[in-house]
Amino acid sequence: MEKPGRVRVALFDVSGRLIRVLDDRVVTGTGPYVSTIDGRTGDGAPLASGIYYVRVTTNESVVTRRVTLLK
Repeated sequence: MEKPGRVRVALFDVSGRLIRVLDDRVVTGTGPYVSTIDGRTGDGAPLASGIYYVRVTTNESVVTRRVTLLK
């Protein structure tokens, strides 16, 4: 994070459906930001192996990256 502010990390399937919001909070510091995917949906069900997308939204930008979950 270059500046303090809100950060939201969301996980989507390949169809673009929201699977889970991993983090949504105000960060007061600057520097590296770490969020973890624990392999579960929002209701606690295990995620299947496959391709997902992680979208990180901050006050400055929106970044989407493809991730592969292997079990």
